[in-house]
Amino acid sequence: MKKIKVFTYIDRFTGPSLDVWVNYYSKIKNSSLSVLCRNEVDPVYVNKYENVEFIYVGGYFTNHSGKQYIPPCNLFFDYQNTFLSKSDVVIYSDLDEIIVHPNIDDVVQSNFDGCLVTTGVEIVHHVSVESRLNFNEPINRQRSNIIYSEWYDKPLIINRPIKWEPGKHNHKVHPKTIDELYLVHLGKICFDHTKDLTNENIDMYGNYPTTSAKSGLTEESYVKTFNDPHSQKCPMVKIPDNLKLLIDKII
Repeated sequence: MKKIKVFTYIDRFTGPSLDVWVNYYSKIKNSSLSVLCRNEVDPVYVNKYENVEFIYVGGYFTNHSGKQYIPPCNLFFDYQNTFLSKSDVVIYSDLDEIIVHPNIDDVVQSNFDGCLVTTGVEIVHHVSVESRLNFNEPINRQRSNIIYSEWYDKPLIINRPIKWEPGKHNHKVHPKTIDELYLVHLGKICFDHTKDLTNENIDMYGNYPTTSAKSGLTEESYVKTFNDPHSQKCPMVKIPDNLKLLIDKII
């Protein structure tokens, strides 16, 4: 059986995202998990997740402003190569990204060529009818809508070195070869949680790239962007039944 390495990157230990990420990816057969940490590793989490390797990577930021939000590309290139030297397959996903498939173990164990590209979907919060998300309850009981997003079509499952652009959004370079391989983005699953994280980012980085107003994300802007079923770019649609079954595996 192939050895699978799954890794992510974090800049702070806040919110429920790490719990969700670890609990999901630890279920992939013959996998080991690593978390690249921009800041000093919190020993509370080391003790909580004994099966997870936490790696301090703050040195990659020494030649950049402390306000830099996006990690340098060489950080991921270096660790991509490090992990590939010890594993047969490497998977990267951000904390709010969960890669799902009806048979995810078979997919990552398959003999694919170079990389597998996901189909991006974002679970969105219909703020006028849905409450703040409870991360201890199943998602499908609390959310009913998604948007399809090419932005999250990403080549995140690899078995040889490939070039990752910032955010790994270089999906058009590689073809999709697997049906129902979804990247479920949780970054917009709860307006309240998203606003909290956005304001934290403004405090940490000042010129956080997705916000221009000092007040951060507003409900009006969120609804306009993600709750419009008639949007030409990203219409809000009901979660299809086949995807509901996969979302049930996340929380």
